[in-house]
Amino acid sequence: MNISGRWKVGIGVALLLTISLAGFGSAALAGPGRGEHGHMGGPVLLSPFLLKSANLSSDQLTTLKQIRSQYRDTFKTLFTQLKTANEALNAKLLSQGQVGAADVAPLMNSVEQVRQQMAQQRLNEALAVRNVLSSDQIAKIASVSAQLQSLHSQMRSLIQNDSSTSDSPS
Repeated sequence: MNISGRWKVGIGVALLLTISLAGFGSAALAGPGRGEHGHMGGPVLLSPFLLKSANLSSDQLTTLKQIRSQYRDTFKTLFTQLKTANEALNAKLLSQGQVGAADVAPLMNSVEQVRQQMAQQRLNEALAVRNVLSSDQIAKIASVSAQLQSLHSQMRSLIQNDSSTSDSPS
């Protein structure tokens, strides 16, 4: 790998770490269930960073805190249910003797049912958040989200291009 290739990889890794740490920070600040939100896989309107880009008024911030509070207890309950369902599935998979698809199907159905409930709650929360925003704020969030997606694509492209060139003989 040449020096410029190492620079590309170094910069790409630094950017990925920065974005990853920012994502973990938002998840910690937002509370339970928020780690999957935002531009990395959930409703974009639940991303604290993207909401910040909308220049919310103090009244809007207060309303959003109330919305989050309304959903927090439900998410805690659902996370507990998901943990219990996953533990039961894992216990069955690691149990002695033969275990077939019919043995784990009800357990997997329980896991999927809780995940579906969680997705529905995230959607309900995102719709409640959307109702607080003006059309200009929604447009701003959409613009920032598109820019972030473009940046992620560029980073993936840089890393893939560099790894493909490093495989070829120099």
